[in-house]
Amino acid sequence: MLFFSIENIFKNGILLLFFFAASMANAFAASDTIKVETGFGPEDFALDTANNRLLISCDNRRNSYTKGEIWAYDISESKARKILFTSPLGFDFHPHGVFLYRENNTSWLYVINHIGKHQSEIDRFTVLKERLQLDKRFTDISGKPNDLVVTSKDEFYYTDYKTFGGSIIRYSNGKEVKVIKGLKMPNGIILENDTLYFTSTLSGKLYKAPLSTFKQQTVCKLKGGDNIIRMEPGVFLVASHQSFSKFMKHAKDPAKISPSLVYRVSAKSGEKEVIFSDDGSRISAVSTALIYKNTLYLGQVFDDFILVLHF
Repeated sequence: MLFFSIENIFKNGILLLFFFAASMANAFAASDTIKVETGFGPEDFALDTANNRLLISCDNRRNSYTKGEIWAYDISESKARKILFTSPLGFDFHPHGVFLYRENNTSWLYVINHIGKHQSEIDRFTVLKERLQLDKRFTDISGKPNDLVVTSKDEFYYTDYKTFGGSIIRYSNGKEVKVIKGLKMPNGIILENDTLYFTSTLSGKLYKAPLSTFKQQTVCKLKGGDNIIRMEPGVFLVASHQSFSKFMKHAKDPAKISPSLVYRVSAKSGEKEVIFSDDGSRISAVSTALIYKNTLYLGQVFDDFILVLHF
């Protein structure tokens, strides 16, 4: 998930050299395509199978003065609505990456919260049918988290999204360890068979690293990689940004479109294929893709809708 900050992106001006404009035709054939209105910037979502819905992280990245929100898309009714909290949060809320963790018939939603310009935390909510209840705030986060994967209730890995010197950090019971260092904008992350998989936006690659050694290896080249969501065992969907210059123009002006691309990637072979491609006319700056019950769901960084494609 691209962490949008003009200052962060341009403090190393050479970043633009790593992205090139791409002209793409629509590659995903769908019999029914609908836009579903949500809060601005539905950048990431988690599948809540217990309630047959998506929980969606929304934040207006063009206007940081407004608080972010969590929305829910009801799969049965094909409708989205804002989820309320059981009580007011009492602190700034700018959600980014999310992860749903379930244990003993209880679900918790972990939300990366960019609470201030130089301050982030991870908030854990108990998932109720109608509301979210704040359970714990992990305020002792040292890095700039982008995405996370939870391994137990008080342990998770997150990507520390720095232009140079980024890392993968393990948080466990109040202690942090940088298990992988020297990364260039680590972005999406997922755990599969005791192996971490993560994208590097600046390096243009999908990496893997076993938990036993944390020695990273390249799975495949993947320009502008963003979030990773499992499609099936050993197969991932990875959203990507193919034109960084158009992305930046779209960040400032919604009328200027930015191309979107989604890959299906084999974790074992590294083979990849495009399953969705759009010049930005239907949806710009896609950040997240999920397939569930013959439907493709697409999130994005800035605008106020998700795209739902039935096939």
